[in-house]
Amino acid sequence: MANYQIPLSYVVNVSTIPASQGLEPLQLGTILLLTDDETVQPLSGDYLLTRSATNAYNYFGTESETAKMVSAIFSQNPNILNADGYIVIAPYKESVIQTPATSGTLTTVDLTTNLEAILAVTSGDLKVTVDGTAQTLTELDFSQATTLEDVANIINDEITGATVEAINDALVITSNSTGSTSTVALSAASGTGTDLYGASYLDGANAITEAGSDAVYGTETTAQAINRLNNQIYTEGILSTRNLSSAEAIAASNLVESMPNNILFITDISTTTFAEGGLFNSLKENKNTRKLLYLTGDTTDEIKANAKLFAAAFASRGLSVNYAGSNSTITMTYKDLAGVKVDTNIDETILNQCEQFGADVYCSVEGLAKVLSFKQGGLYFDQLTNQIWLRTTVQTTVANLLFTTRTKIPQTTQGVNTIVNAVIAVLNQGVINGMIAPGEWNSPDTFGVYEDFMRNIRTQGYYVYFTPIAEQSQADREARKCPVISIAVKEAGAIEHANIIIYVEA
Repeated sequence: MANYQIPLSYVVNVSTIPASQGLEPLQLGTILLLTDDETVQPLSGDYLLTRSATNAYNYFGTESETAKMVSAIFSQNPNILNADGYIVIAPYKESVIQTPATSGTLTTVDLTTNLEAILAVTSGDLKVTVDGTAQTLTELDFSQATTLEDVANIINDEITGATVEAINDALVITSNSTGSTSTVALSAASGTGTDLYGASYLDGANAITEAGSDAVYGTETTAQAINRLNNQIYTEGILSTRNLSSAEAIAASNLVESMPNNILFITDISTTTFAEGGLFNSLKENKNTRKLLYLTGDTTDEIKANAKLFAAAFASRGLSVNYAGSNSTITMTYKDLAGVKVDTNIDETILNQCEQFGADVYCSVEGLAKVLSFKQGGLYFDQLTNQIWLRTTVQTTVANLLFTTRTKIPQTTQGVNTIVNAVIAVLNQGVINGMIAPGEWNSPDTFGVYEDFMRNIRTQGYYVYFTPIAEQSQADREARKCPVISIAVKEAGAIEHANIIIYVEA
């Protein structure tokens, strides 16, 4: 006899849906420290991630430049640990290509006057030696060609181990191989066809040959190291134990300028840095490079060592902001740095140069050791770090909203408002942490509804606007795009100077 049981799901069906995975926010308050120091014990990978100085001592020794800079980072109060940060210590790679290998080439003379004769050839011969191996191209027919580019293509179809191009009215034959054995040469052909080696044709006797070169290896540059590590782990600040040459520093700075969420800290120990061709003069407009001047020490080596400690301490103090806190944003001006000797060689003349070219110092203000920080590339240090936080947090927040929505965000006003509300939550945190504050909008550039724009800036410190969904183009609608969301933010700024007038009457 059958004994059927109707499952309970017939009456009540219950299922659980796990939360969708979102992105972790970028780990701000982190520092990449590139080092030339040898490790006491081998690393398990390309870098050591550490939240303590002891770990760095164990791997690099207590007297290493690495250990001293790590100690300066963790000695600040507060330091990057306040932002749940860490240090990534990465040794430079020793055997890295500095100059790639090149290919051998042969470049003919200008063939403008010879082109008519070449185009008349219906059965031409050309003897080419590529990488030491001779080959004779026969029955080359240019009767259907009209340009030197056509001639190059016809030869290119027949040649082996090389490519032929028409460049600046000449033919350039390039070996497909690289290195010192990569060569190309022309010589007289002994066939029955027209010998294109002749002076009336390719004029091979006057062609310029250049052998290829082998790759040049060496310790990787700072730019190469930054690029390599950037593909492995995110860090916000970048320091080096190396005394960078101007060329290496400029290359690294220009690379970081293309990385909007990174800050490179570079030091110099001479005021010649402000002169024409000087390092800080050259980097004047690079906003993602923090230029630090330090001049005090008994020897050049001591000044360089002190400058590195200044950079490490400055980076740690500046990147210590916990943006989830209240009134937590800071300015670097007038901050104290633990373990850094005050630079008593900074006078008012030098300070004026620092302000002009954008360089921060740790000098004596009436006997007090204080950081004096200036605009660099148009931004104060706190503006740079705050904008990194705001930009990346809005980006991650909106991305996670899209990633974790179980159904969909409709392409309606309500749907766009869902995204806007996520943005506003970040902006409100910007008000709480002190980056954003109500004020007057002084720029002539506005958007949205003018009255709403001004009122929101005055009362909230920000204004968010999006083009009405009904006005969205059909192409954007079909592409399932959200209308552009425009945000205006009024920075809270900081007071760093004051003028006080006292009127006294007897």
